Amino acid sequence: MDEKKSLKDLLAVKKEVEEEEKGVKALLGVEEKALDSFLEKTKDKMDVGNWLKKAHEHEARSDYQKALESYLKFIEGKLEAIESDPNASLQAYLAMVTYYLKVAECYEKVTHTSAGGKAKDMENAGRYYVKSAEMFTEMEKYDEAQKHYENAARCFAEAENYGMAAGAFMDDAFMNYKIENKMISTAAFIKAAEFYEKAEDYANSSKAYLKAAELNLDIKDIYGAMNSYKKAAECYDKLNKPAEAIQYYIKSAELSSTVERYTEVAERYVGIANAYEKLQDYKDAVFYHLRAAELNKGNDDLSTTYNYENTARCYIKTEEYGKAIEYLKRSAQMRADMKKYAEASASSYDIARIYEKIQDLENAAYYYFQYAEYGASARLKEARDGYGKAAKLFEQMAKKKIEEGNIEKAVSDYLEASKGYDKIEDLKTSADIFYKMAEIEYARNYDNAIKYYLEAAGRYDNIGDNAGAANAYTLAKDHLNAAKHYSLYANEQLRKSQFFYAGDGWRKAADSYRRLKKSWDMKEAYSKAIHDYSQYLQNAEYIKSADPDMNLGNAEKKMAECFIETEESPKAKEHMDKALAYFKENKDQKQIQAAEALSRIIDADLSLKVGDYEKTYKILNEAVVLLEKAHNEGKWPPEYAEFLEHNKEKALEIIQKINVKPEIELTVDAPKEVLPAGTITLRGKITNNSTYKINSVFFLPNLPMELSLTKELETVPEMSPGEKIEFTIEVKTDAQKKYNFAPMEVLYKDKDGNRYMKASNEILLEIK
Repeated sequence: MDEKKSLKDLLAVKKEVEEEEKGVKALLGVEEKALDSFLEKTKDKMDVGNWLKKAHEHEARSDYQKALESYLKFIEGKLEAIESDPNASLQAYLAMVTYYLKVAECYEKVTHTSAGGKAKDMENAGRYYVKSAEMFTEMEKYDEAQKHYENAARCFAEAENYGMAAGAFMDDAFMNYKIENKMISTAAFIKAAEFYEKAEDYANSSKAYLKAAELNLDIKDIYGAMNSYKKAAECYDKLNKPAEAIQYYIKSAELSSTVERYTEVAERYVGIANAYEKLQDYKDAVFYHLRAAELNKGNDDLSTTYNYENTARCYIKTEEYGKAIEYLKRSAQMRADMKKYAEASASSYDIARIYEKIQDLENAAYYYFQYAEYGASARLKEARDGYGKAAKLFEQMAKKKIEEGNIEKAVSDYLEASKGYDKIEDLKTSADIFYKMAEIEYARNYDNAIKYYLEAAGRYDNIGDNAGAANAYTLAKDHLNAAKHYSLYANEQLRKSQFFYAGDGWRKAADSYRRLKKSWDMKEAYSKAIHDYSQYLQNAEYIKSADPDMNLGNAEKKMAECFIETEESPKAKEHMDKALAYFKENKDQKQIQAAEALSRIIDADLSLKVGDYEKTYKILNEAVVLLEKAHNEGKWPPEYAEFLEHNKEKALEIIQKINVKPEIELTVDAPKEVLPAGTITLRGKITNNSTYKINSVFFLPNLPMELSLTKELETVPEMSPGEKIEFTIEVKTDAQKKYNFAPMEVLYKDKDGNRYMKASNEILLEIK
């Protein structure tokens, strides 16, 4: 029998039991935590694996946006797992390079709706290519690294982030440099330098070019080295660091001399000379300009004349005018001998200005005259204002002779006046005078009129009056120069947000190209005119606040006329209807007359395109009558009168073609029942009902957006009179709806090569 335990003993036993229970619970707690940790890690691995699986599935379906999101989630999870694993190695991280590449590829392939979004994703793609390249470098897989640095640069360049593109090539260059692959490293430094130039980061560009030059010397590529030094020097020029520029121009020149590339040596000497000019060291500048001239003479005489001109410029800076004149005369004479009259003119002008500066007015006058003789307009200053006074007198006399009816003497006086205004560089007045002379001579001596219009145009051009030049070139029938100057005028107006006048400029440029039969240039100019007229209309409320007399109808009408010429009749009709409504509301009878005539041209084209020749014939005859009436009664400016006449002639030409048009019949059989979605076969037939063969029958499917053609029909080279050809077209659709449409059109030519279009009948197609 146990002894009875004391209270103290009992308490001790109780405490021992409690301690034992605590120990068991603690042990169980540790085991539970370990189990929880295991389960959590297993879950994480499963989640990461699921993201990778989803990424593969999305990529297989070409859903690159979702694939990208899944790959990024996978990488995020994988990186967290690596970071939390104390036993993870660098190799575990590097093994993820495949997925970094996947992310880069997805960023490239994602569909975008804006240029900004595309650029942002291309930058992201570039960043991941860079990460991949760095990982391959760590793994010493240098070919792979190089490839992906280049991919990164390509993506950055596409995003127009040229600095980052340059950075990618710099990383590539240094990697190859480290492994002593000097040739590839050199090429990468040059590409980096070129991208830094694009980014206007000339400091880094110069450093990259210099590194390329050093490596080129290492691999014995003298030509590459001399070019890289030259490019580095040019960068220092742009950084306004002439001393550094001189240093590297000299290095480039020395290398060029060793390989006897003397033209390039001369070019480097010019760079050195210009840098000395920036340093205001004109003595050394002259030395190098003349050294360049010596090398160029006999090889590139035109460049020699520029070297002399530059030498003269330095002497002018040091006020050694006699020497400046000497070299300018050499330049002028050489240019004249080479028949480079524009350049010779420039030299003569500079000589005249120096003579004028030193008050040798006799020689100044001689060389201003020589300047004019070589084809440029004289540019005389205040010291020659006597010519201006004489010019004004000749102009007054010419006006008086016109009043007296002595046209021949008036023209003679105007010519003398123009010479005087040319001498004092008042080209605006001189141009206006030639324009007046042309108007006077137009009915009397057409050849003289053309000559004077061209003289006027040249002077308007010289003072930047593009509208005046273009108008004069048009009247002289020099439509190519007219188009050029109307285009310049349009851009000039656009810079001032004068959209209506910009539209007028493009419209007139397009009319000039039309006269030249330059179809592509014409359509491009009409498109620009349409855009600017549209901008004018969109800003109508704002413009009206500044110009309450604005004429919206005119803009609508001009847009419609552009659409007529680009053969976009539905759009032409839309805008001509608006114009006509505006003119009727404002009771502008002259514009109503023209708009109604042109509306008939539009209606005729619409009916012609659906093959309704009878209706087209009727409408065109109405259009001819209306156009003739509008032309005769409207008192339009010459260029618009020509536009109306052009449309009348076009209408008459189409009428003539319709009278001899080949008739064909084009039918497509309509399905007699509801058809299931999928591939649907439609049967048709084309018949040549003409009395002679037709050629080049080209089939044009005209399908609703949901229907796609599975195979194009082949062109039929020719069809004999009465010949019938049956055809089938297969279309595919998943949409379930009803369609009512004419499924086919054909283009074909008659025996003379004239083109025609014919549409098929309409069919009802119901898909279940």
